[in-house]
Amino acid sequence: MLIQVFITVGISQALVLALLLCLKKGRKTADLILAMELTVMFIISILYNYRNEIREVVAVLPLHAYVLGYLGALLFYLYVKAVVQGELQWRWKRDSLHLLPFGIAMLLLSIYYYPLSRVEQLAQYDMVSSSQAPLWFELIYYGLFLGVFPYYLYQTYLLLQKHEHYILTKFSYKEDIGLEWLNRFFWIELITWGAFMIFEVLGQHWLVLLGDWGLQLGFIFMMLGIMYLGVYGLREHPVFVQQQEEPAITANPAAGLAEEKANDYLDQLLSYMLREKPFLAPKISIAELSHRTGIPVNHLSKIINEQLGLNFFDFINSYRVEEFKRLVSEAKHEHFTLLGLAFEAGFNSKSTFNAIFKKFTQQTPSEYIRNLQTLPIAGSSLS
Repeated sequence: MLIQVFITVGISQALVLALLLCLKKGRKTADLILAMELTVMFIISILYNYRNEIREVVAVLPLHAYVLGYLGALLFYLYVKAVVQGELQWRWKRDSLHLLPFGIAMLLLSIYYYPLSRVEQLAQYDMVSSSQAPLWFELIYYGLFLGVFPYYLYQTYLLLQKHEHYILTKFSYKEDIGLEWLNRFFWIELITWGAFMIFEVLGQHWLVLLGDWGLQLGFIFMMLGIMYLGVYGLREHPVFVQQQEEPAITANPAAGLAEEKANDYLDQLLSYMLREKPFLAPKISIAELSHRTGIPVNHLSKIINEQLGLNFFDFINSYRVEEFKRLVSEAKHEHFTLLGLAFEAGFNSKSTFNAIFKKFTQQTPSEYIRNLQTLPIAGSSLS
């Protein structure tokens, strides 16, 4: 009972967050999908954790926790897709196939469970609870934990990787457009599925080690995930506030780039970088740099990737690192902190500065300063 209460209190945050999302000014499709996902997670948790109490009132309801799991996995994937794409473009002929597993699970319930009398439903439920489930329920059970969950987790992972690649090739910054928080939430979802697999499928359904509370451990991980989403989302991430969209980049169709022309473009680019220092603009994108240099965006991307062996993000930030090192070496900047100098060099994030600086120098900024012995250690708060 104590675990039930603990999970209920934690999972109730899902309804509060869902309400905030629905009331959000200027809400988008992604907000509504996330609200539905949180609501489904709450209903699943209640149906399972209070299954014995619910079955005494409505015997048909508790098994819907497993069926709704099909929607929960799908909604998380659709939410990530909507965030990555800006808006979700649902095409019924193609995308309605996503609803097929849920439809099959509901059909199995409709055929083999709904028509039964209350006494027969209770008997079937007891069989399920004693790990002697009928075949139709085994199909729902394993279809969820071994089919739908891992499939949509994998598809979500691919979406996040694609978005990360897009940012690294188009932008010089990640703030406001990066999805690091969603990457972390994805890992929480992955751990939750792993907990269900270990504590429920393996520990209870196969080896029968954990008794009736095996699946509750999985719900504890789910609850912690919702708590993370609530605290992080409300405090930091613009899921719950209006987001400023980046203008879309429209590139001309890629055309062949002769080696001589590529070398000319490269010389033109490198000369411009040293002369005009466009990297000092904290939010410069490849589209803007293309406009400034007059180099077509597709060719600009090609020479950065192929001739310099860098993506756009690393290309711009490598110049910022060198600018920071130049600023550090000048005595007139001795009163600056490391973060102040990083901002002067074009960075607009402490975490990005630290990560990029160490990537290119194999040192933290503070270690670099100590080696130079030019700035006071008091300014080394970024290490």
